[in-house]
Amino acid sequence: MNKIVVAIFNNEMGAAQALRTLAELHFDGQISVFGTTVFGKNSDGSISVKQMDSDHGLVTVGSALVGGLIGAFAGPAGVLAGMALGGLGGSLVDLEDAGIDARFADEVSAALAPGKVALLADIQEEWTAPVDEAITAAGGIIFRRNKADITDEQWLRDVTAFEAELEALEAESKTAAAEDKAKLQQHIDAVKKKIADTQSAWSQKLDKAKEDVEAKVKALQAQVKTANDARKDKINARIESLKADLNQRREKLQKSAELAKEA
Repeated sequence: MNKIVVAIFNNEMGAAQALRTLAELHFDGQISVFGTTVFGKNSDGSISVKQMDSDHGLVTVGSALVGGLIGAFAGPAGVLAGMALGGLGGSLVDLEDAGIDARFADEVSAALAPGKVALLADIQEEWTAPVDEAITAAGGIIFRRNKADITDEQWLRDVTAFEAELEALEAESKTAAAEDKAKLQQHIDAVKKKIADTQSAWSQKLDKAKEDVEAKVKALQAQVKTANDARKDKINARIESLKADLNQRREKLQKSAELAKEA
């Protein structure tokens, strides 16, 4: 299961220790780490990205996903500071792309007091014990959320609702007086535009998801090369899981397209 993990520490030493352990778990094949970022909250509430030692072998501050979420997890002041750092500020769009909800961001923000340091990671794991033990041993507290296609479900519901509204408007238009038909047509055109806009936005989001999955599959394929035979099967299963999730999203988009075509 693909997850977002945030671990909060009292200092950079704890975050660095946890990062090294995550790297060991990754190269051993117990988990797959797709991106990490370490950042801290300053006394004024602003945030700063920490440049950690590179001997752990994982890419830091390079993941668009984890970088884009920094501000959301740092709170309102962190959002502004993140924007000043060149687009690292969090937003509702970042949360949607990450597949997590605002409540999770609020929980992390409340725990991230000034002076503390956070390790943010985009990972795939079958069970939580290895990562939990790594974070606890380094003196951190952990927050974890399964990544979910929250907006996919919402958009499918929206398109379904728009189609029902459109059917009702068109039915009413057939029996409406001549002077009311023009006004009803305006409403019909507006609903059709909502359907088209939703369809377009969803298609763009799916394209981004496809790019994300392709990048993660490449990372997993590279991970297979260094794993033992027992771990290789698990990593290959993670690859198939990512592909299956993407196919499910395609099916939802296709259903949306069929509804839009009928409209």
